[in-house]
Amino acid sequence: MAGGNLRDFEGAASVGMTLRVPLLTGGLVSSRVRQAEANNRAERFQADAAEREAVRGADTAWAMLKAAQGRLRANGEGLSAADLALKGVRAEYGFGLRSTIDILVADQSFRAAQLAVALARSDVLVAEAPCCAQPAGLTGRHMSRAEALRSQFPERRIIAQELCRFFGHGQE
Repeated sequence: MAGGNLRDFEGAASVGMTLRVPLLTGGLVSSRVRQAEANNRAERFQADAAEREAVRGADTAWAMLKAAQGRLRANGEGLSAADLALKGVRAEYGFGLRSTIDILVADQSFRAAQLAVALARSDVLVAEAPCCAQPAGLTGRHMSRAEALRSQFPERRIIAQELCRFFGHGQE
């Protein structure tokens, strides 16, 4: 292009386009569409199953917590009754109406009621952990504390023993 003169060039242009369309796919496209639809349905079923499992887990955890709280209430009332009975037997012993064995039996009943309350408290603590573990429950800090308690006290009996020590009800 010397001096801006366009006459020295011959004008030629070429445009091309290639289109490939398979005339026969052998059902490949339709099978891939069906496969994608099947995968979509399977993922929806999995999501629905996960939702049902979460609801079932929350319902179970709530029912276990309510049952444990009911046992705690009942055992607390039993403890009050055993305490009253022990006081009554001691008073009757003072008047000579009861023997030493009667006091020992009443005391044993009172200690058994204390242990039942400690076990019920441990049941409530254990039942609270899954309720708190639900997605809308506590934060990660609380969850790590619940996991630490679970690992520290793997069995209910050990939890009861720790509670007995904590509340000063002796070693059982």
